[in-house]
Amino acid sequence: MNIHSLHSTVLLATITLSILILTHPSTGLITPKTRTLAYTLRPTPTTTTRLHSSYAESNHLNNQRLCFRNFLTQRSIQSFLSLTAWQLRDPHTSEWVERFVGFPGLLEFHGIGGFDVEEWGEWDKVFLELMKAPEEKIVLQVMRQGGRRAKGGSKGNPFLKEEFVEYDISIDPKSLSTRILAVREQIADELAEDLNLIVFHNKGILDAFHNNQERIHPNCLLDSNIALATSLSSPLRKGSFDLLQLLSLQESIHRTLRSYSSEAKGEGGSPSADKEVSFEWLREFYFREVNEFFDGTGELGRADDFIDELLNQGPRVVTLDGGADSSGEKTTGLLDPSRITEDILEERSRVSMEWKEVAACVREEHSGLRKALLMRTWDVEEEKEEEVVDAEGGFE
Repeated sequence: MNIHSLHSTVLLATITLSILILTHPSTGLITPKTRTLAYTLRPTPTTTTRLHSSYAESNHLNNQRLCFRNFLTQRSIQSFLSLTAWQLRDPHTSEWVERFVGFPGLLEFHGIGGFDVEEWGEWDKVFLELMKAPEEKIVLQVMRQGGRRAKGGSKGNPFLKEEFVEYDISIDPKSLSTRILAVREQIADELAEDLNLIVFHNKGILDAFHNNQERIHPNCLLDSNIALATSLSSPLRKGSFDLLQLLSLQESIHRTLRSYSSEAKGEGGSPSADKEVSFEWLREFYFREVNEFFDGTGELGRADDFIDELLNQGPRVVTLDGGADSSGEKTTGLLDPSRITEDILEERSRVSMEWKEVAACVREEHSGLRKALLMRTWDVEEEKEEEVVDAEGGFE
């Protein structure tokens, strides 16, 4: 099986193909049976935030992990897996795609950074690799229902052998690439609308906090959008919206930290002790909570849970340990977590508007991929024609 890998270490694993009860015109009902196939797996995909690598390396990998385009690709593949495995009752294609991207269990993964950013760092790489992959066949072996008794023998007769029927399932990676691109375009349209909801929700969080009121749950906003829509939503839209909140929040925290660091150093103005205190405190708070709220798979609502944790912190005057200004005095400043939360949410609104523009250009970005796919299809057809000619001995 053609598994692309940039790693030198591979793991041997097996997959048991789950077979649905099928009906065959000549054999009648047949009973499910499983067949085990061997294949190679890459190490576990990168799904965590880089905190302690070198600055240049961690910044680059975190930017790829939080890239909106990469998130679109992840959710389009997961939505396609949902369509094939649950709605079309085709778990075999779904499992093949999971093996191809090196993440068995991707369908059940609810988190951001679902791909190994060191291998699938660019949003279109998985589509380009699918276009180059050859067609494959999966052989399903099933046993006739009734087994030995279907021949008229007794249930425990050891001389009657079980009979099996084999079915071939064709996997065409080029076709899968086209279908996933179509899903990606639909999700981009949906997220362009849902990003507006995040901006509205940001304002609702702050208003509810300052007025000591209960805020509207973001899913209520999404339900209203879905109810007014003129077309059906993608199968994992609510999950995508939940992860969109988490992705935009983490991106906004990173941008806020960079902004605080610049202001604390006096870039573009005088150094700010309050910003230095805010930077050090937010960085420590974020590093402590990042694994629980942002990394790996998790429950719905992690974004709002993190915001609540921030808002529950009280204001105070902080003196930094080991910090000192130019005069040698320790750095002391006012820490206001509610103000930090406001800065993060304001940044998240700006991030949302930036990503909305990216979502609007997805179809245009796909045009180059579709052209490459068309050229690849022509090349494959020409290769098949040449093979036929060679097999027939040419035109003589």
